[in-house]
Amino acid sequence: METLFKTGETSRGIYLSYFENYSLDQLNKIPNGFNNNLIWNIGHIIVTRQKIDL
Repeated sequence: METLFKTGETSRGIYLSYFENYSLDQLNKIPNGFNNNLIWNIGHIIVTRQKIDL
């Protein structure tokens, strides 16, 4: 169980670094060839991970 918590903590730290290293405009921009912005993709990863861990 400790490993599961540590993995989740590490993952959230990595995602948080994206928010700290990019401006809000950059996070909201949808890159060419993609359907969603970075905020949507990071949020999707976090929510999906939480559903898997239940």
